[in-house]
Amino acid sequence: MGLSYNLWAGNAAGTPDVVHPMANLATGFRYVPERGNTDVNLQWTLQRSAFSGNQIHWGVQAIDQAFAGSAFATGPQFTLGVDVTPTSGLRLRMLGPNPTRSEARFAYALPRDSRVSLRVLDIAGRTVATLVDGERAAGEHEARWNGASFAPGLYVIRLSADGVETSLRTLRIE
Repeated sequence: MGLSYNLWAGNAAGTPDVVHPMANLATGFRYVPERGNTDVNLQWTLQRSAFSGNQIHWGVQAIDQAFAGSAFATGPQFTLGVDVTPTSGLRLRMLGPNPTRSEARFAYALPRDSRVSLRVLDIAGRTVATLVDGERAAGEHEARWNGASFAPGLYVIRLSADGVETSLRTLRIE
């Protein structure tokens, strides 16, 4: 058993009122001696209606084999903008594997010819890899990320086209 991860999300900084990690946000002390909440769910869908406004705050901690938690790394706050709905036509999905030890595959669909950016972001929101950057035709496309040289952890795959963004998470493991 290796590391597991624990996620929190909320409406304000340091307020896990949407997803609670069952740990102290200031110290990382675990209230429950078990694996982190993302160990069960490697991908999360948070309902917009769960948040009182457009500001989303979140963080993550690593949990070792003795169920001790690290300090929380706070992710960058972000603002919900345009809803990405099936009617927008922009789609991003994981083809697998997730979690991954090395290569992960993604599929994305564009409703029309678009300037596309498909990036891999680390937990701090920094771009660590650019998979696609340029004009692409309407339709289905695939991209691959070789994560073998990256540290284990949670990564965000962000697709941007025509002012609309969507993302998903992938977990890089040893």
